[in-house]
Amino acid sequence: NVTGVQTCALPIYHPRPRKRCSSTSQGRKRRRFIERWGRGRGNDDSSNELFMSVPKYDDLFNPLLKAIHKLGGSASIPEQEDETAKIANLSERDLSEIHRGNRTKFSYRLAWTRNYLKNYGVLENSSRGIWALTPLGQRTTDVDKRKVKKEVNAKTRRDAEAQQQASLPTDEP
Repeated sequence: NVTGVQTCALPIYHPRPRKRCSSTSQGRKRRRFIERWGRGRGNDDSSNELFMSVPKYDDLFNPLLKAIHKLGGSASIPEQEDETAKIANLSERDLSEIHRGNRTKFSYRLAWTRNYLKNYGVLENSSRGIWALTPLGQRTTDVDKRKVKKEVNAKTRRDAEAQQQASLPTDEP
């Protein structure tokens, strides 16, 4: 092993000396870039633009709000997914990207979006699988994602601290 040069380990019994693999880290960086942004130009002639990945959960706040407003103030999860995808101009390729198992990234991120908007007070889970706008949500057409994240994270911290305080033993007999 030469100092400063990364080598690839081949089995000891291999007749050739160890092969230098100086591009290992570049390969990893390239794979991560492709996983995040896609290959750029598609293999078919119909796609010549950069592959846009599924938006992050906070970029879906306003499209989801618009979708539920458009659907009459309440909607099932599949209805939300369809309408939000239309509003966000997502392709079939974006919608079919897998997160884990058989769940798509879009579905997973939209679930986090609903969670944040619920904790912010504009959405409520009226029954299993049905989400509706609260009175505040009916008056709200768009939100500032930084403000939503800041308030929800602060609320989560306050709730965790209150729960921790409640679990502490009291000194009174």
